[in-house]
Amino acid sequence: MRTYSAPYFFASTFIFATLGQSCHSQNNQTPDDPKIRREVLRIIQDHYFESSTPDTSLPTKKFITNLDPFSFYFSRSEYEKSELHSRDQDFRYGVSIIATGGHLILAQVLPQSAAEHAGLLVGDELVAISNRALNGSDSLAAAILTKSTSAEFDILRGNSMTIRRLTVQKGVLEQSSVPIAAMFDSAIGYIQVTGFNHGTAAKIIEAMHSLSRQGMRAAIIDLRFNSGGFVTETLSALNIFVHSDKPVLHETLRDPNYNNESTLPEEAIYPILPLAVLVGNNTCSAAEMFSGVLQDLDRATIANRNGACTAIPGVATEDEKS
Repeated sequence: MRTYSAPYFFASTFIFATLGQSCHSQNNQTPDDPKIRREVLRIIQDHYFESSTPDTSLPTKKFITNLDPFSFYFSRSEYEKSELHSRDQDFRYGVSIIATGGHLILAQVLPQSAAEHAGLLVGDELVAISNRALNGSDSLAAAILTKSTSAEFDILRGNSMTIRRLTVQKGVLEQSSVPIAAMFDSAIGYIQVTGFNHGTAAKIIEAMHSLSRQGMRAAIIDLRFNSGGFVTETLSALNIFVHSDKPVLHETLRDPNYNNESTLPEEAIYPILPLAVLVGNNTCSAAEMFSGVLQDLDRATIANRNGACTAIPGVATEDEKS
């Protein structure tokens, strides 16, 4: 059984994210405002998972990040962006820009994005943003777009030398924590999971069903770029592959009355499908829990970026058959 001191990643980040939201709304007070600092210290004292005495000689943001690698002070806008990410959403224009030969070209316009709705097309040359000439600088373009919520794109299209101006408002864009689901070969399916956000487990199930219809007899789950997410969503994802009436996770909180043990109570959908999980230096938090529980229950082969996994147990390759 995996034991975690919670609220480690999840709650410590959430506490300060919530604080950041309320602070930002109070006449734009800064994190170092005395009233805000007192509130930060109260939250640490009441909710942080272990006793801690922050170094208050440091700026507020600094002594928060010194608590552990996963505690932050969020402004209101940062908090709102984090909330979108947790719902597999983002707030953006929806374009990718590349610099080539002194020109800025739209290399990607995401479907259903604000950019697509405004009429931007792949291949358009970006000359200026909101009356600011770019002169082929992709870093300048990125800086302007990051800070703005609305922008006027001056573009050249095709062979025309007439500049078109399109106004684009940033919008909420659906994204997926399961961006790739494909057959690696005729027998092995590959699924990339970049976070355990709201709805991730359902997306894994959808991907597994799709690959099963294509003949999948084993699966690779890639968590190498997964920074974590929600414990409840991670447990739901685990339950897809394994059932356990015994606790697989024990959460130890500051107040022992709220300590919690979690099982995997539902019948697994894919209980015997051979499974490999890829992990690496960017596999963090809930993603570590996911791979650790599968390893503890002897349900999957775990391969790290420095290791090797040449075959998934139970699946013979064409070479092995011959």
